Amino acid sequence: MRILLINDTSKQSNWGCRATSFQLRRMLAAGGHEIVESVLVTELSHPHGWRLPLGCLFRKPITLFDCVPARLSQFPTYANRVLRGQATLKGPESTRVLNLRQALEQCDLVFINGEGSIHGNRRVAKAILFVAYVAKTVFGKPCVLTNHTADLGNPELLPIAEAVYPMLDDVSFRDPISERTWGHLARQVTGSLLIPDAAFCFQPLAEAEFRQLASRPTYFSVWPDSAEGFDPRTPYVCVSASSIYYREETYHYDPVPGYLRLCDRLRTQVGQVVLTAPCHVDERILRQVSRKLNLPLIGRSAPTQQAVDILGNAQLHISGRWHPTIFAAVGGAPAITLTANTYKLNGLNELLGLSTPTFDALALERQVDDIVDLAAVYFRQGPTDRTARRNLAAGLAERAAHHSRWLRQGKATQKAVSHSLKAG
Repeated sequence: MRILLINDTSKQSNWGCRATSFQLRRMLAAGGHEIVESVLVTELSHPHGWRLPLGCLFRKPITLFDCVPARLSQFPTYANRVLRGQATLKGPESTRVLNLRQALEQCDLVFINGEGSIHGNRRVAKAILFVAYVAKTVFGKPCVLTNHTADLGNPELLPIAEAVYPMLDDVSFRDPISERTWGHLARQVTGSLLIPDAAFCFQPLAEAEFRQLASRPTYFSVWPDSAEGFDPRTPYVCVSASSIYYREETYHYDPVPGYLRLCDRLRTQVGQVVLTAPCHVDERILRQVSRKLNLPLIGRSAPTQQAVDILGNAQLHISGRWHPTIFAAVGGAPAITLTANTYKLNGLNELLGLSTPTFDALALERQVDDIVDLAAVYFRQGPTDRTARRNLAAGLAERAAHHSRWLRQGKATQKAVSHSLKAG
């Protein structure tokens, strides 16, 4: 089938984004499908239209005639604009202008990688659901929404989701909280609503091989960051920041003092500390910690597989990051989670069978003692616990291969119809 991939994150400067889209693309290719066009997450999250000349006088650019509607009541009118070829998408630093009608006309199926994009009053969430709406109501295309956390409580987003989700041919959530809370909207689905994140399909190097490779000088030092001082032969804890620091309402909170205290206590009372920054927000925070405490830092420019290798071979991972926690889990490493921009980390804890609390990333300094005590417990665990966690992640990886299930079912249905017509 010819696929239009929506919310393609393979070009993002974020470990998890690149990991997810890589695995979804691999699954589609393995099924013999062709991605004829993709819509990047930056094209969904940034408006494209006429700019007012006076826009430079305001904090944010003023865009007229954006092709993505703000409210459900606007969907039919904006869908007609797509049909007339008047809807275009463009990333902020891209020269490409994508005509949405042309993209929809040339595909057989719309495949949406939801990831962590569908929450709040955000353009990217509305854009994803609007494209799905147009695909179904205007062009009659099959539409699959998969690999996502849904946090639909926003009053602008909820009515859109209530209208669009029941239209979709297949819906799956990547965490059990989303499934329980919003699964009733997915009326067309016949299989499981819960399919683990595609990132579970990554595997880290075995411990012995990892130690040999990672012990080479500068192996993890990707400019401008440095992993100097990291000894992979010694047990270590990886520390990342949290996606909650993306949110504007958290800008008043400075997480650096909390991370300084936490990392200092960890290295003196628990073991070696390695800072892992999967995106620019984490880099901004952890580079300050690295400089002040002289700790090794592995930044977002490191290849995805190297990120999986170092997190999967850690003794422990501490963060409010979804995908790095998965990278740790596939190698059997436990996680101490912090709150994130949605309830996704609570859902991931449940998926991984972790009964430990999710600590408040906006009150980190007050919780350092409890986090360090729990870290010490995990450091004392032996290989049996690690093997059990690795086996659990392997089972989740098997289930993660089902993100493209509708395409297999659709092919079988098409073949059955074809055979019945021939027999008639």
